[in-house]
Amino acid sequence: MRQKYSGNLLFTAMAIVYLMSFLALQLLEERQLTQKFTQATQEYYAGKSIFHLFLADVKQNRRKLKTEERLVYAQVTLDYTYKNEQLRITVLLNKSGRKYQYQERVSHQKKAETILE
Repeated sequence: MRQKYSGNLLFTAMAIVYLMSFLALQLLEERQLTQKFTQATQEYYAGKSIFHLFLADVKQNRRKLKTEERLVYAQVTLDYTYKNEQLRITVLLNKSGRKYQYQERVSHQKKAETILE
């Protein structure tokens, strides 16, 4: 005797297509999340590097501080204001628009210590 499996075959094929589609969507979503995280991490460390290089210049007296100045780099814009031995630094990441603010105490441009990060 011959049996017909047409209903079961259709259900199995649809289940396999659904499963493969679900896995493909999960893979694409994971890839997008990884790309966003990688880009955000690269931008963060670029901004942090510029901040530390600027602060090293200030500590070693290689940069004379003005009352207010804006420094524009390829990926980062650094703004600072210097008033009453307080140095307020704002690092703006150009691509994402994220902003990080730091405050330093600088006495006579010889020593700098981090107050708030």
